Amino acid sequence: MAFKKILLLSIFLMFFATLVSAVPDVNLLSPQSNESYSVGTSVTIDFNVSDADNNRLTLDMNYSALSTQGSGTVIEHDLNLSSTYCTDQDWSSGFPATCSYTWDTTGVPAGCYTLSNSGNFTVTACNYYILLDVNNYSFASTTGSDFNAGSSYITITQTSTISVDLDNVSSLVNNSTTLTDFIMKGVKGQGSLMGLAIGLTIAVVLLIALIFSVIAVIPKLVNKMKRIK
Repeated sequence: MAFKKILLLSIFLMFFATLVSAVPDVNLLSPQSNESYSVGTSVTIDFNVSDADNNRLTLDMNYSALSTQGSGTVIEHDLNLSSTYCTDQDWSSGFPATCSYTWDTTGVPAGCYTLSNSGNFTVTACNYYILLDVNNYSFASTTGSDFNAGSSYITITQTSTISVDLDNVSSLVNNSTTLTDFIMKGVKGQGSLMGLAIGLTIAVVLLIALIFSVIAVIPKLVNKMKRIK
């Protein structure tokens, strides 16, 4: 009887220990704040983790315009912090284990748009925080987690510029007596590409209208030919 009581007490204590399991810790080390990268490059994300219980750890990693937990776009979800990412697998050694992850920024969307006085329309990516959320697992259940977003954001840039010479467009319009004149100057290369673009657009519209007109006339011609026969 005494043995059963001791066994039950041991099981209870083990179960209770999982409920009060120590919360793991995660800290972003790099990239440093305000660093800038081009879209498509690889960004090395260094961080350290520790866990007094030395349980299995997984990581959620996002990039976001906000430093709010759970916001933004997922980079990794439930990433197992194996030796591939953390060479030191002893989370409870008293020293945080350093880990590293390579983030391929291909596909990161551009989010900021500007139009300069010279007519250059520029598309650039906004600033992003790297969000880290480490989870501690014990007995197949999550017993604790820690969140860290670093101290500041990084910048992912993607530049695409469309140049429009506003002075040339203004001069072309002012020196053209009619819309036709404006279009023809563009077609002949005497003005900006805007005239050429408008001319080609009108030509395409007229061609489509002509095609529909011919299609509409064909049934009438067929009927006349039948009557003649």
